Amino acid sequence: MAFLTIPDLDTHLYEDQINEISRNDTAITQAAIDSAIIEMKGYLSPQYDVATIFNATGSNRNPLVLTFCKDIAIWHFITVACPDVEFEHRKDRYQRAIQWLRDIHTRRIPVDLPLKPIATGQPTGDTTHSGGYGGFNGSMAWGSNRKRNNRLD
Repeated sequence: MAFLTIPDLDTHLYEDQINEISRNDTAITQAAIDSAIIEMKGYLSPQYDVATIFNATGSNRNPLVLTFCKDIAIWHFITVACPDVEFEHRKDRYQRAIQWLRDIHTRRIPVDLPLKPIATGQPTGDTTHSGGYGGFNGSMAWGSNRKRNNRLD
C-alpha cells in the first residue's frame, strides 16, 4: 500500500469530480499523487527521513503530512481540468501546504517527523572553516567562533 492512494482523496474531492476530471483514467490521478509526494520529498529530504515518512501506511501516516500531500496532489490533479471545483479554494490550500513545507525546511516551525539518520564516519559540523565552530555547520545552523581572550598580562 502506498502513502497516499486515490481513495484517500475523497476527503478533498468527491469521487464523481475525480472521475469527471480524470475521465475514469486512474493513471492521471496517480500521476498527481506521485508528483505531490516527489514535491514534498524535495522540501523534507535535507533533514527528515523521507523513506520512513512516505513508506508509512494507514494510521501510521503523519496526519498533517497526509493532509498537505492531498492538498498538493489535488492542485496538480485539478490543473488537468476544472469542472465543478472551487479553484481559488484549492489554490489557497496548495499555497498553504507549500508554505508549511518551506517553514519546515527553514526550521521556523517544529514538526514531529523522523530525522534523517547521520551516516557513521561523516563529519557533523563545518570542518573546513573556523575549526568546526563558526559558520554554517552540518546541522544547517549558523554559529560563531569561540570567545577569545587575547590579554597579555
